[in-house]
Amino acid sequence: MSLENNLDDILHELGIRYSTHKEIKGYLKIKENIDLLEEKAGTSTKEHSIRDGLSAVDAAKAMGLCKDEQRALLYGGLLHDMGKVSIGKKILEKNDFNQEDMETMRMHPLFGYIILKDDFFYSAIISLTHHSFKADGYPTISQISSIVSPETLDKNKKHSRIIALVDFYDSIVNRVNNKYPESLSKKEIKTEMYKNFRNKEMKAMIDIFYSAKVFR
Repeated sequence: MSLENNLDDILHELGIRYSTHKEIKGYLKIKENIDLLEEKAGTSTKEHSIRDGLSAVDAAKAMGLCKDEQRALLYGGLLHDMGKVSIGKKILEKNDFNQEDMETMRMHPLFGYIILKDDFFYSAIISLTHHSFKADGYPTISQISSIVSPETLDKNKKHSRIIALVDFYDSIVNRVNNKYPESLSKKEIKTEMYKNFRNKEMKAMIDIFYSAKVFR
């Protein structure tokens, strides 16, 4: 079964109304433009985003979260990389970034927040924070606190951490880049997860996701 069919099944399972379903698919159409830009790098932002959305629902189920939270995490996973539409073509076509490229790429969480905040505020928070929980995360929590209130961040922390974990896992399993140029073994992937997420709560979440076969 294709990723698109899996997505349709989950949308219906979670009772997502048709209007919202259409809106999300519209955003995914925008992501198809990113696919064209990233083709030379051998990556697919659209497919990565669908995998993140589906994995986020599985992760939510593993943690016993309700359907409302599962729906919210599906949206967050699908839309977390929207900021890449604001990154220049020359950079997106690369898979070996120099320092200047990396500084530009590190802006995509903020760009995503700006794009999403009026229509999908929860997903905008996810976009803003999905790279922030790693050991070398960006933007930093202190930088984010100047954009949204600490109360908002705290309210969404659990969900943001879930997306951060499934996003990183998919990136090292399914995407080739200059940091992970070759496939890693299952043991190496798990080691990378623990190395990049040192917070004890997030390590506990990693264990839950492996036990539930969200991560394999």
